[in-house]
Amino acid sequence: MTARKAIKLNDAESTTMVLSKSSNLRFDKTPNGWKLIRHARFQAGTIVIEKPVLENGKPTFGSVVLQKTDGTKKWAGQTHAERALEMSDAIPASWQEFFLIFPGTVWQNGHKDKMLPCLYFNGDNWEFAFTCLNRKFDEADRLVCF
Repeated sequence: MTARKAIKLNDAESTTMVLSKSSNLRFDKTPNGWKLIRHARFQAGTIVIEKPVLENGKPTFGSVVLQKTDGTKKWAGQTHAERALEMSDAIPASWQEFFLIFPGTVWQNGHKDKMLPCLYFNGDNWEFAFTCLNRKFDEADRLVCF
């Protein structure tokens, strides 16, 4: 797969990765009692990572970050995260220092927390996980969109 550097937008770092064919939803949380609130349909193509827009450059709650960009971005979702994980050898090495958040899919767990799929590099491999929308996003986070 091809990885390339994208143009910079508003001084925010943007890097791309090309995804091919879709995969099925591997990490389905409905058997655990979670409710799927929003789910971005998969489309093959290029995903982009961007710095979250933080308030005064300080850690900012994820819900606030997403409200600031709502409607201006086409967010990648869980199927994109799962496909990127399947193609982990093609994920640019420069992404290993970031926590990649895929806000196109939103789950609600049994505690009513809204959860977003994410990928992170554990030092050896990429891992799939979920992060709470109500946590503070910071400079180590990157939002994934098209």
